[in-house]
Amino acid sequence: MTMTSEGNKTTWLAVIWTTAISMFLASLVGYSTDHTLIAGLRAVFSAGILAILEVSLSIDNVVVNAQVLERMDAVWRRRFILYGMPLAVFGMRMTVPVLILSAVSHQSPVKAFHMALTDPVDYARIMTQTKPEIMSFGAAFLMMISLRFLFDKEKTFHWVTPVEKHLIHLGKLKFVDAAITLFAIGVAAWSAPEAFSSHAILYSGLAGLVAFFIVSYIGDKAEETQETVGTKRVSGAGLFWYLEIMDASFSFDGVIGAFAISTNMLIISLGLGVGAMAVRTMTLRFVENGTLNQYKFLPHGAFWAIWFLSVMMFLGIRHDIPEVITGGLGAGLIGLAMRSSVRLNRSTSAA
Repeated sequence: MTMTSEGNKTTWLAVIWTTAISMFLASLVGYSTDHTLIAGLRAVFSAGILAILEVSLSIDNVVVNAQVLERMDAVWRRRFILYGMPLAVFGMRMTVPVLILSAVSHQSPVKAFHMALTDPVDYARIMTQTKPEIMSFGAAFLMMISLRFLFDKEKTFHWVTPVEKHLIHLGKLKFVDAAITLFAIGVAAWSAPEAFSSHAILYSGLAGLVAFFIVSYIGDKAEETQETVGTKRVSGAGLFWYLEIMDASFSFDGVIGAFAISTNMLIISLGLGVGAMAVRTMTLRFVENGTLNQYKFLPHGAFWAIWFLSVMMFLGIRHDIPEVITGGLGAGLIGLAMRSSVRLNRSTSAA
């Protein structure tokens, strides 16, 4: 057995064990609410659905993360799995919603955490009320990620050639991606329902835009080739945090959509955490198996999927868009990109 296959086996065993432990904990949480076996099984079922939801919404995330992960050495790749996993589960999917609840309800994070545990219905209600601001931040960040790729004037390899060729010409205009994102933020804030604050949506979108420029700066600095060991560590750390913040933005729609399945914070965290672990493992496998080199159009499909996701998130401020549409659209574009890549490989080998 090769080292790569041994690594694959070990990593997937970790996913299986994580899933088993998480489902067991979910059953205990469910049992504690009603002290019946049915309640425990219902909690396991909800956690399983949430894990599937997380994976289905993150297919495009796998491809984009793999592009960044390719530039990291083996040490930082392992840290992406080992240290990034607790950050993904307890950082974004548990702590951040509680901090949002704390800010909105004007109470301390400790009281907000207690409320999330003891009053899940009210917790879900308040989190749903803050959905427009959360979605505005995430949509702005993701739109910038996709447009930065689509407008890249140095890009010579295209998938949707007629469209992408025109986009790279537009990319010669400075800050055209930011201008389009600002326009989208303005439209989302202006067209928001009266029940929501247009100013809050506008400021959240601007915060997402600023966050993108900050993490982009970190990522650009991380790519600089340095000779000293210390600087290499900083470089790895920069890419690591770039991936973590990007993961947070990708998970906004999943966190909000999770309340349609369960209002229990612990069940949500366990279910989405299992999905996040599977997504990170898939990302690592993409890198180690050279998947992006074998399927050239996958990054294009992923960035188009991210652009559509950002548009759906902006539209989601005013309209209720089911997660099955956003997840299905992303998976469909990835599938089409994979199919185009297979055709390209066949034509190349035939020639």
